[in-house]
Amino acid sequence: MMQDMVVSLVFPIVSTVEVTLLSGFGHLPAESSEFFIPRVLGLTLLYTAAYAAIGAMFAVILTDSGKTIGVSIIFFLMIDIVLAGIGSKVEFFRKLYDDSIFKLVGDISKPSIDSGDWPELLLVPLLTIALCAMLGIFVFRRKAIK
Repeated sequence: MMQDMVVSLVFPIVSTVEVTLLSGFGHLPAESSEFFIPRVLGLTLLYTAAYAAIGAMFAVILTDSGKTIGVSIIFFLMIDIVLAGIGSKVEFFRKLYDDSIFKLVGDISKPSIDSGDWPELLLVPLLTIALCAMLGIFVFRRKAIK
């Protein structure tokens, strides 16, 4: 688990270095504070854990590694498109997408986050982790162990 978290830090660090090199060496966004990098790294870890919880839930439900990998790849590639597309026509799905980790992950890198947005940015991934864990535990208890 710790190795996964360390590996998940590679992406934002490499992305930060890349953007810094492309947009001007050594400069963060003008509106950002001294807490920008720790905030981005912390939220990235939290959202990575939420994505991992969804993947773990698929693993418990499907049990076969091939199915788990296939379903997870298809799910994570298509969920944005599907929820955004259906959400443009059905209000419930628009609200579901707006309040999901799939849309909120884009808000992590904002130079500044309003104090009113913090509860949602923190609670949504925590609730996603809890919900996936509870569903995974429920399914695991129902399965016959061979």
